Amino acid sequence: MLNLLNRLVVILVFLFLLVVTALFIVVPVPIINLVLDNLTNLKTAIESTAQGRILTVLVGLGLGLVWFLILLLEVWRSAPRAVRVQKVSGGEIELTLDSIAQRLEYRMDQLPDVVKVRPRVSAGRGGVDLYLEVETGADIDIPLKTEEILVVAREVVEERMGVKLNKVKVSLRQGPRPVG
Repeated sequence: MLNLLNRLVVILVFLFLLVVTALFIVVPVPIINLVLDNLTNLKTAIESTAQGRILTVLVGLGLGLVWFLILLLEVWRSAPRAVRVQKVSGGEIELTLDSIAQRLEYRMDQLPDVVKVRPRVSAGRGGVDLYLEVETGADIDIPLKTEEILVVAREVVEERMGVKLNKVKVSLRQGPRPVG
């Protein structure tokens, strides 16, 4: 959306500048006189009344705010929604982060004693970072289950999907013990 807005604004500004430049080439003196007359009228209006000065400050603040917001939107980029697959020859493939999360969830749900898993995948430098919220059964060996989860995560992301895995963080929660 922002990219479309940027392109539209740039196109309109350049079209305006193109028309003004063409007019300036064809009839330079009337263009200069028009600009000077308008600037003289603006100067007189600002100098003659306090309202003109207030209006100038308000317009200046408004334009400054608009330029600041445009600059902020230009600098502040949203997080990437896809990552490049490493193990491909002869082309370039991007894989969505949602696809990786779905595959991880499907594969982790197949592990014994894993009740629920919620993967969050974010693009990192040259690969992905994983945050896995895992709920398990009550009677498990935590270090062993955590190691199994890490092995499966690495196998799914790197070997089956061809994406570099930067780091994995696992938040493990054991389910309640059965009563009786």
